[in-house]
Amino acid sequence: MKYILNFYNQSSAGTGMLAKTFIAYLHKVKDVNDEFTIILPRAPFYGDLKPQQKDGIKIFYVPFFRGVKKIVFRFFYDIIIFPMITLFLRPRGVLVFGNFSVVPLLFKKVVLCHHPHLVDDVLLSKYGFKSRMLERIKRLLFFLTTLSCGNVVVESLFMKNALIKKYNVSEESIRVIRNSISESLLAMKSGGEASIPFKERKSILYVSRFSLHKNYGFLLDLADKYRKDIEKMQLEFCITIDINLNREANKLIDDIKTKKLGHIIKNLGELSHEKLAPYYQKSLCLFFPSSSETFGIPLVEAMFFELPIILPNLPYAYSMCDDSALYYNLDNYEDAFRKICYICNEHNWEIYSEKSGQQFAKFPSPEEWVAKYLELLKR
Repeated sequence: MKYILNFYNQSSAGTGMLAKTFIAYLHKVKDVNDEFTIILPRAPFYGDLKPQQKDGIKIFYVPFFRGVKKIVFRFFYDIIIFPMITLFLRPRGVLVFGNFSVVPLLFKKVVLCHHPHLVDDVLLSKYGFKSRMLERIKRLLFFLTTLSCGNVVVESLFMKNALIKKYNVSEESIRVIRNSISESLLAMKSGGEASIPFKERKSILYVSRFSLHKNYGFLLDLADKYRKDIEKMQLEFCITIDINLNREANKLIDDIKTKKLGHIIKNLGELSHEKLAPYYQKSLCLFFPSSSETFGIPLVEAMFFELPIILPNLPYAYSMCDDSALYYNLDNYEDAFRKICYICNEHNWEIYSEKSGQQFAKFPSPEEWVAKYLELLKR
């Protein structure tokens, strides 16, 4: 049977890693007689994946642009190019990562939704007029997508409930498939994490690209408010901001310098998993102040390395972490810092390290994750 995997919208580091992991394990999971055509954007992130046709898997690239050209080409691709590809190949099913595929197809279509702005009105209200209008257009496109697809896949129960409420999508058509850890990070766990003395764990890690809902402003204000205590405890926050991403990301780094917090907040830049793994291995905890997530890949990565997690008491957080994490009241600096102090106790740290590792066992392996999607496509 023929299938098409449309990963054209997976152009960032996080979403691109999902696509790479899917491709890596597709070879191991697929049936011998099945054929898969995979469409990727010609973006720098995929530079190590060459166009290929091997073992029933064909990878080819579609041009990728930025700015206004990106919007124009994306419209042309979604409305004309991709539907024409499906008519030419005539697959049994189509999997779209993610969010938008508005044109009805003659074949079964499964679409992954992983964009929090599609359901979060509070998040949307924080944006300026231009950004709000763009996100409202995306909501319309997603609504049209739900009308023409067989199944919508979400990554958490929180997102499932939000979609039902927001778009009146039938519960039967929504499937929850939790993400797995990426292939590249899976190979990086050395087993020596437990040998790192607790007293040497002084880094508080926050792995995330810059975006408004990632709530970096809260982290800056927290560090500024408790700078003397943090200095006394010899702690530091390690963040992963790509300063070239946009003006807002650059401004954040400038604000750190202006407030003279450079010795408390250290920007590692956007790191590959090979370079990121050592920070997971030696850090005190993952501090994740994000106000909205469809999943939260760093949460699972932290669980993989048995790292305690501190995050706000929001539905997405409970959906991911259950009782394995430490929760603080949203936007409450005192409560957040209290949780950081709590995890600085070795006994408390050991309890939540163990809980974090146990929570990771609830998530699928990469093979199981890919198999769930293939099973859905073949129904």
